[in-house]
Amino acid sequence: MLSRWSVHFKNSLIAFFRQLSVFNFLQVKPIRLGACAVTLSIALGINLANAIEPSTPTEPTSSSSPYGMVDPVDTRYEAGYRTYLNNCATCHVALPPAVLPIQTWQTLVTDTAHYGLSIPAMLPFDQQLALNYLQTYSRQHQSRGPVPYRLKDSAYFQALHPDVEFSQPVDIRSCASCHIGASQQDYTQIIQPSSTAPPAE
Repeated sequence: MLSRWSVHFKNSLIAFFRQLSVFNFLQVKPIRLGACAVTLSIALGINLANAIEPSTPTEPTSSSSPYGMVDPVDTRYEAGYRTYLNNCATCHVALPPAVLPIQTWQTLVTDTAHYGLSIPAMLPFDQQLALNYLQTYSRQHQSRGPVPYRLKDSAYFQALHPDVEFSQPVDIRSCASCHIGASQQDYTQIIQPSSTAPPAE
C-alpha cells in the first residue's frame, strides 16, 4: 500500500512527464517510472560521491618528474603546488615546504608585506590551494622559540642540512650554490664540495 506522499510523488512525476509529452512517447508505466527515478538517483549519488572523493588511490604528479621539489606531490595537492610556484617562483626560487614550519607558511601566503616588499594579495581560493600543499609537506613549529621567517633561523632547515658548512650567509638566494636545479624547483641534485670529490682516474 502506497503512502499518501508516495502517491502524490508518483502523480506529480506522471503529470510532469505528460506535460513534456515524454510519458506518452516512452510508453512508461508508473511503476517503471518510479524504478527509473530511484535508479537514476542512486547512480547520480554514486557518481557525485566519486567526483568528490575518488575511490582509487592517488598517484604522484604526472609531470616530467614524479617529484615536486624533493618529495613526490600527491595529485590531490598538485593544483596547490602549481599555485605556489606561480605565485612564489616568479620572483625567487620556491623553497621546499619542509624547510619552514607550517606557521611560517601561513603568514607568508596570507601577508602582503613580504620581507620589506609590498606584493599583491593572493586570491583566497589560491591561498587555500597553496596552503593545503605547503601544510601537507611541512610540519608544525615545535620549538618554544619564535616562529622562524628566515632560513638561517629555521630548525627544519638546519635539520635538513646537517654538518653542512655554508660558504656564504644562508638565504633564499644561496640555495642555487649547492642545489643546481633550485631554479627549476629540483632540490634533489646537490653540487659536492671540491674537497670531497672523488679522485679522477
